[in-house]
Amino acid sequence: MDLSDFPALVGAFLLGPGAGVAIEFVKNALQLFSTSTGGVGELANFLMGGAFVLTAGLCCRRRGTKRAAWLACGAASLVMGCVAAAVNYWLLLPLFEQFLPLDQLIASFGQWIPFIRTKLDVVLYNALPFNLLKGLAISVVTMLIYPKFPQTLRR
Repeated sequence: MDLSDFPALVGAFLLGPGAGVAIEFVKNALQLFSTSTGGVGELANFLMGGAFVLTAGLCCRRRGTKRAAWLACGAASLVMGCVAAAVNYWLLLPLFEQFLPLDQLIASFGQWIPFIRTKLDVVLYNALPFNLLKGLAISVVTMLIYPKFPQTLRR
């Protein structure tokens, strides 16, 4: 699990949700130079990470309290999981089908999680929980480190 959305989340807290999304865009645009996914992975990371930092930035915008930040991170993690489910089902898995037949793709997930047998199973038992956990992990790291930023950087 990568924590590459951490800088974007900090950016969303410090500068607003638009800045967080812009940081996500720049991060993924730079990763295109060394991609092995043909841009599909970067698109996925931008869509999920963008939804995460946009939600957190919007939720935390009105109140800058620690409690509001925790709630914003929780809401953002839920949104990230839901966006991941929808984007995987309707966009990413069909894109991956251009490189690998769906049956083989599902079988590859089924090697690790035996009850995965359909595209919906891939989304519900892999993409959704993974992105929920990723969002929560990034949130915890951010909430542990963010208070250590100098007061002049924080709002």
